[in-house]
Amino acid sequence: MASRISAIQDVLEPLPGCYDGFLRWAYDAWPADPVRDARHTLWPTGDCFFVYPGGNSSIRFEKLREGVVDYEKIRILKDLASKSSDQKVKNLMKGLEVHLNTFIGERDFSKRDFNVQKMTDAVGKGKKMLVELSNGLGRQ
Repeated sequence: MASRISAIQDVLEPLPGCYDGFLRWAYDAWPADPVRDARHTLWPTGDCFFVYPGGNSSIRFEKLREGVVDYEKIRILKDLASKSSDQKVKNLMKGLEVHLNTFIGERDFSKRDFNVQKMTDAVGKGKKMLVELSNGLGRQ
């Protein structure tokens, strides 16, 4: 769950700032034999790469992919909600936007509260809000 939360934070971070990309320092900086030993001399295990040699994925990459799917769903729903004339849909979208800011919080990373339970609860609440917004848009 912590990996999913991290991936969601990575992709939700751009929402309020209107960024259009994601910069990652390494995609395939493998140690000598990453399939057998993913440790690196300087960084945590797996931090140097998203995929394994031969085009094999990783849990880290799949969680990032899930986060991108979540981001795209939110982007599409925001677009549809902005065109809606239904006041309930507009209110649901406003509530979701307020909730999304809980993932950003303090801009200074050293001051952020990375409480896993708090983030897990926030993700669950956000998912419920997305379902409610999707359903509201689907009734139009």
